Amino acid sequence: MRFVDDYAYHDEVRPQLNATLAAQGITDHTLLTPATAASIAQLDRALLWNDAVGILSQLDPNYHVAAISIGLPWNRTFETSINVGIAPNI
Repeated sequence: MRFVDDYAYHDEVRPQLNATLAAQGITDHTLLTPATAASIAQLDRALLWNDAVGILSQLDPNYHVAAISIGLPWNRTFETSINVGIAPNI
């Protein structure tokens, strides 16, 4: 999860989220309105999903991602939440 969070989210996805907000005229990314947070969380999931699955499958090719949830827990782009359930490849 650290690779997904530290690399994929903070280096790749978060800058894109902040650029999207800036293009909408939103410069304070520390406390988003619920509506803005919901739309940015949706973009976060869309951008991070494939990266997360790819990184996790490379780290342990004997397992696959069985379930994944991605979100913005605090209505800000400072951090993301990533919960993954893995299962052995049969």
